Amino acid sequence: DIPTSPTTSDSGDHQLTRIIAFQGVISSGDPWDVAGSNVENTSDTSVSISGVTTTVVDTLIVLAMAGDLPDANGTANFSAWTNASLATITERVDNTSNAGGGGALGVTTGEKATAGATGATTATLANAAVKAMMTIALKPAPPDTTVPTTSGLTFDSPVSGTYIGSPFTFHGDLTDNESSVTSCQYCVKNGSECTSADTWVAGA
Repeated sequence: DIPTSPTTSDSGDHQLTRIIAFQGVISSGDPWDVAGSNVENTSDTSVSISGVTTTVVDTLIVLAMAGDLPDANGTANFSAWTNASLATITERVDNTSNAGGGGALGVTTGEKATAGATGATTATLANAAVKAMMTIALKPAPPDTTVPTTSGLTFDSPVSGTYIGSPFTFHGDLTDNESSVTSCQYCVKNGSECTSADTWVAGA
């Protein structure tokens, strides 16, 4: 479903907004595992966004900061995003505006494979500002446990008893038959994990 357009109340000066969409997040309930925020009333160029403690694995950590300056349009205000607890730190938004009294908005993301404390995330501003910051940990979608089908495929000289991993390993698309399958090894067990005790079939 396409959501209705978001609205905000009038802050009295101006609004600076960005809409960011994320894939691979749970599709029902709250998409975040945990969230936190902090403010810094000192106007300087250093950024320190408070961390959170995640309770699930493989979260995407979204870090956002809004500043009261500069009073100028630009796309190079944020740099040196750093957090040793996160992998693949990637800046997503870097905007400043001269509307009203001006301001800045920056967003970056990082990946956390294990549950636990993220620690603080730091960054550097090109222009000193008072800052409001937020950390959001997005929950990953559960793994797909649908058992692939082999309908329409032909296997030559099937060999049973070959264990190659869990729950199954395939070459090609065995569900929609959209790819040409040259070889495959598989175990079908109603969506549960296959083990070396199950029957595995290899086809050439």
